[in-house]
Order: sequence, then C-alpha cells, then structure tokens
Amino acid sequence: MRRIPAISFIGVSGSGKTTLLERLIPALARRGLRVAVVKHSHHVVLDDDLAGRKDTARFVAAGAVSVTGVAGDGTPDVFEAAREGLSGVNLILVEGWRALRLPTVEVIGADGARHDPAGFGARICVVTDGEIEAYEPVFARDDVERVAAFLVDAVEGDSGVA
Repeated sequence: MRRIPAISFIGVSGSGKTTLLERLIPALARRGLRVAVVKHSHHVVLDDDLAGRKDTARFVAAGAVSVTGVAGDGTPDVFEAAREGLSGVNLILVEGWRALRLPTVEVIGADGARHDPAGFGARICVVTDGEIEAYEPVFARDDVERVAAFLVDAVEGDSGVA
C-alpha cells in the first residue's frame, strides 16, 4: 500500500503558513486532491485550536478532509502513526514540524525572517512576497493557483514527495 504523500510548510511564526494552507486547500481540491492537515506546535496548548476555535476551524472551512494537531516534540513515529490512521486522502499538508524532514515549502513573511534551512527537509519551493535567490521555484504569496499546480505535479510525478 502506497504511503500518503506529505509536504511540510515551514516558516517562522507570523510568516503566513496558516493563511497559505487555508487558501491552498480549495485550490488543491479543485484539482481532485482530498487533503488532510497535520498542525504541529512546540507548545503543549493546542486545546483551543483542536476545539475548533482557531486554525483547525479555518482548515475545515477551507475543505480539509481531516485536521490533526500534535503538540510538543512530536517524533517522526507520531507522524507516521497519524499518517497510517488517515484514509480517503491523497495528500497531507503539515504545518511546521521541521524534525520530520519532509519535502518542504518554505514560507517567508514580509519581514524576511527565516529558519535555518539545515533544520528541515529538502526544500521543493519557496512562497514569499520578497525577492529571494533560490534553486527551487519561487512563488508569490498570492499565486496560490500556481503553487497548487506545482504541488499536484510534485505529488503525481516522481519528485521524491513522500
């Protein structure tokens, strides 16, 4: 059985990861993908979020089939267990969780602040409003349809998205 492909969205707090995911979910759905979201926080307090009062509700409203929150350190085994528990989805979008070292979309906010790229998986593209030199494709934050098309190609092609 093929593992559900997963892509991590990494960026500093306030970079716009949640908003980007919220906009990508319906764009991916229009392309035939059923999307799950796994949100990671180093903070133990995800109770309000999981109760539907914050990001979780935004992802569900955007059309995510499943939304899971994981708090604390969260080992790769925790993610794999969550992945195996999902059914009826073609793609998992992971917000945060650098330690998984999944194929990564780096999200850079208006202030240009970034994480050390050595701390996350292979970057497959960058989403930003600023100028950046990168070997990978760079997309403007508002170009959600092009980002979605790129991700569909990455998932359906042989790009190493796992």
